[in-house]
Amino acid sequence: MYPTKIKINESIFLSPLEMEDAERIVFCLNDIQVSQWMAEVPYPYFIEDAKAFILRGTNQENSTEVVFAIRNNENELVGVVRFIDILEQKARINYWIANPYWGKGIMAEVIKKVCDFGIQELMLSRIYGHVLVENLRAARVLEKCGFTCEGMFKKSVKKNEKFFDCKLYALVVEKIN
Repeated sequence: MYPTKIKINESIFLSPLEMEDAERIVFCLNDIQVSQWMAEVPYPYFIEDAKAFILRGTNQENSTEVVFAIRNNENELVGVVRFIDILEQKARINYWIANPYWGKGIMAEVIKKVCDFGIQELMLSRIYGHVLVENLRAARVLEKCGFTCEGMFKKSVKKNEKFFDCKLYALVVEKIN
């Protein structure tokens, strides 16, 4: 359904998830600086969580989700980017990258390339993402990639028994080729 490798730059590429990525996913998502911004990710994150996530993401029969591993030159997983809830030419984008890769512009490059893939290959006309209001970095990444803030959902996300406000960002394609 999707390519086996997408080059982002000289040191980063995208590829399908593999079951061998489970331990690395657990390691990355047990960094509280990463997981605190992710409403759908439990903390602590266990190997069973990672294996279930990989099984969902590698199920080619699942036409509502496309998942890519973000990898460095050594083929080590350093993050994940995915489209979920793909329906009627719309999809939600969801992403994370390991802390050592923050602030280098990598995630913006990844998002741009994945959105191009979504528009050209999946024929998406709308790509949207939810960002916790306090997550200024994630909001900035989407803005750099042409997404605009469409509004806010008050107390819409529950994480660790606490409710958070969430902003909705979207990239709307005016014309599909």
